[in-house]
Amino acid sequence: MSADEDYAFGLYPDGSGVLRNKLGLRDADALKQAEYLITAKRADDAPPVAQTRAGYQALHRHLFGEVFDWAGELRTVDFGKGGSRFGTARFLDATLDTLFADLARQDHLRGRTGERFAEGAAHHISELNAAHPFREGNGRAMRLHLSQLAGQAGHMLDVTRIGGAAWMDASIRAFEGDEKPMAGVIAMAIGPDRWVRPEVAMEELRGALEPARLEIVARTSALRDQLVKTGLSDAVRQEIKGLRTEMDRLRAADVLAAPLEALQGSGSLVPVRAGASASPRDLAHAILAAAGRLPTDPAPSPEAPASSAPASPAAPPTSAVDAIRNALRRPPSDAAAPWDASLTPLAPRLDAYLQRKAAEAAAAAAPTPPGPDTTQEPSPAPAAPKRDRDPSPGY
Repeated sequence: MSADEDYAFGLYPDGSGVLRNKLGLRDADALKQAEYLITAKRADDAPPVAQTRAGYQALHRHLFGEVFDWAGELRTVDFGKGGSRFGTARFLDATLDTLFADLARQDHLRGRTGERFAEGAAHHISELNAAHPFREGNGRAMRLHLSQLAGQAGHMLDVTRIGGAAWMDASIRAFEGDEKPMAGVIAMAIGPDRWVRPEVAMEELRGALEPARLEIVARTSALRDQLVKTGLSDAVRQEIKGLRTEMDRLRAADVLAAPLEALQGSGSLVPVRAGASASPRDLAHAILAAAGRLPTDPAPSPEAPASSAPASPAAPPTSAVDAIRNALRRPPSDAAAPWDASLTPLAPRLDAYLQRKAAEAAAAAAPTPPGPDTTQEPSPAPAAPKRDRDPSPGY
């Protein structure tokens, strides 16, 4: 770059590649260290801001105002990283207004379980990252914004549990279209709210399923009304897709909750992440998510006794994916079903459970082996009543 180009990009015109700063530092490493020390202190005393474009800019200004003259201002140059381009500078005002309007339409993710908050926040943060509205400090501004968003939605988010490498990897994956890693990073920073016995979780799930279905139907109906008035936006399309996936999970609840069912009577406790005011829909989602996080015993199932009897037709399927398809009543050829990508990762866990159930069913269907021959010569003494006899292998 020429000196003029360096200056236009906010750099010192000496070819050092260092951003112009209030501290007068011209060494990249020294500036990086100073930035982190200053912004860490500023983050601790950051005031709550409005969840709007102006509020987000004010948050960045609070973090970086002691370092850069342009803190809080949207960038005016286009750039990217790793061969990918961030949002076009001249459209950033409109882009951020749209993102925060979508957040407001979702009531700023209030009243959701930790898992569902993480999913919604992952989409919002991923869109902010793709826009990359500031010349520097986007990641720190996003994490502080996420912390405030979580607090206002009723969740305690521990930013220190978000590792830099995990955040960076999740950001890259989200930029490529996969938001699940970002949702996972956010969910791990939100601790479980309560621990319950598997029996309690299953009972709560059974009670929540039908009201949860009705919630989804009502929300879908409201979106249809909105479509008539405003047309189909990306945010509405995304929510409709999410609602379809949620409904599919509810239809497959008996399969997805199988690990919980297997733990009943074990005395174990299961972490269920509940929101500030969990609705039946949120509760069902949280319990199914808890079942999906349960570890599976890697030990092989005990083999069923050898038998010449045909296999029981009622034995459960041995493939988790087949079990899910059966529960959803969808043909295996329907590979494009929206649930497929989100439910298939559960296959190893469900397969292990289903194999144990198949072994139990096969064992129950096998005929009982006959006991040893106890035929004896008749005795002149009268036989005692059956209830008074000593137990023998033949009975």
